[in-house]
Amino acid sequence: MKKIRKNAGKGGQKFKRAIFRLSNYYAHLVSRRIVDYCREKGVKGIIAPKYAEVDGYLYGQGMECFLGKRIIRFLKYKAWKEGIILTTVSPYHTASQCCHCGAPIKRYNENHVPGVRYFGGRLFLCKNGHHGNVALNAAKNLGVLFQDSKSK
Repeated sequence: MKKIRKNAGKGGQKFKRAIFRLSNYYAHLVSRRIVDYCREKGVKGIIAPKYAEVDGYLYGQGMECFLGKRIIRFLKYKAWKEGIILTTVSPYHTASQCCHCGAPIKRYNENHVPGVRYFGGRLFLCKNGHHGNVALNAAKNLGVLFQDSKSK
């Protein structure tokens, strides 16, 4: 019985290490592709969310396991080598407010009814009639937050 428990524990550690290595590979790959795209388009600066301010429990296993944080960490040094400046902004309310008017948004997919608690939606609609892509809305909100922080 002890031998089975011992081997089961080793298998779990091997599996965790394999997943960590694979996720690191993809974090490096994604960060390299972002830097290559920015260099190709002549981008001089990147604005990213500052995930250090967000509690780790929101992402399941904690912030050290969150892939987005690793991508941003790798992106910082790769962008710096290419002469691109990366700055971070607090991500609070970037995905829940309209980038045009600041009103709360409702998410939905095509052929679905918009709702406040519909978290899987790719599209958004605010009470003032603005609509569009949720990811683009969040990116615009990050840009607005960056401008506001620099103007103070």
